[in-house]
Amino acid sequence: MSYVIKEHGTVKGFALGREGTRYTQTGPVGAFDGENALKLMAAALKGLGTQPVVADIPEDKIYLINRLKSMGFKEQRPLYRMYLEVNPFGGSPANQYAICGPEFG
Repeated sequence: MSYVIKEHGTVKGFALGREGTRYTQTGPVGAFDGENALKLMAAALKGLGTQPVVADIPEDKIYLINRLKSMGFKEQRPLYRMYLEVNPFGGSPANQYAICGPEFG
């Protein structure tokens, strides 16, 4: 699955997902703000019905976490991103609303 939000030819956010063995994984989700991230998550979840879904949300995205909890999601495990010395691939954590899965780094 893939979703994108564009405004005036500029990408404001995207969401990807994949089917797994036991769950559909929603993520990564990248956006310039929480409102677009929430719209993307809602679009990704809309067609899944009662199918089991997982999403790995960074702990600083409290608004998104609380919205997902209000939809019935439950926290399963904490995720920690770790590196030694300098991280040359730090990305843009402020724009990361869901990761692809911890196995992808």
